[in-house]
Amino acid sequence: MRQVLIINGPCGVGKTTAACAISDLLCERAIAHQHLDFDSLTQTFPRPSGDPFAVTLGVRALAAAMVVYDSYGPRPLILPMVVEEREELSFIAQVLQADITHTRLTAPQSVRHQRLAGRETGDWLKNLSARSDELSGILDAANLPGLTLDTTNQTPQEVALAILAQTGWLNAAPNTLATA
Repeated sequence: MRQVLIINGPCGVGKTTAACAISDLLCERAIAHQHLDFDSLTQTFPRPSGDPFAVTLGVRALAAAMVVYDSYGPRPLILPMVVEEREELSFIAQVLQADITHTRLTAPQSVRHQRLAGRETGDWLKNLSARSDELSGILDAANLPGLTLDTTNQTPQEVALAILAQTGWLNAAPNTLATA
């Protein structure tokens, strides 16, 4: 069964940064894997009716892409994304035919907003800051399973190692990526 690591959390918490650090650690050890940014699969306008954040669209696009990736051999997938409900985790597991490891990253509002201000401006900053606050509350209420990790005083590498500790992926034998 496909192994998928979902790195979840509100905007500005460090999902993408953690995913990149995880990928770097696995590359250093020659451990085959995939790393896809879920947000890139949801960038469409207008969004589908009934799917305001294009999660269903993104998961279906990911499933289609996995057919190509799987042709190069099975590899665990690192997937930074926002998952708001348990039902979404089940949907992702079903569509991808995957065993999901879920990690939620947290950080105080001031830290999230500061991080967002370092990369966004204007209306984007205002909207993402508001969405970050909204998601923090949604994720608190959802109480999704898995590791919850505060990223406030940790380096990306420390966050990556803590997340990888729950997967066992660092214990995999080194291997080379299949070629076409």
